[in-house]
Amino acid sequence: MNPEYQHAKYLNHKEHAQKYAKEHYNGEGYGSRRLCQWRWAKISIATYGQFLTLLAMAGYQCEICGTKLTERSAHVDHNHKNGKVRGILCMKCNNALGKFGDTLEGLMRAVRFIEEN
Repeated sequence: MNPEYQHAKYLNHKEHAQKYAKEHYNGEGYGSRRLCQWRWAKISIATYGQFLTLLAMAGYQCEICGTKLTERSAHVDHNHKNGKVRGILCMKCNNALGKFGDTLEGLMRAVRFIEEN
């Protein structure tokens, strides 16, 4: 694809995303606390204080791999069926669980694959 076209497409998307954030998140931007609180409400975390408590209980590190976490890098992992919070993870571990379907069966298939190869 044409590099100039790709760059123009990127700039157009960036401009659209910034405009959308200003309109929908009261000018606070995509990573705003207001947006995070809306996302937390969907997974039974009502307040920023509850998020900080979970993060502190996890020792400011991913509960799977131990990577150090900050307020901005921490992800609240939850069960997609019932919304129950499972813990605090780094982005890589949270995404990995999702890629395996958030199921023990998916993870066990991956373990068997690694063991066999």
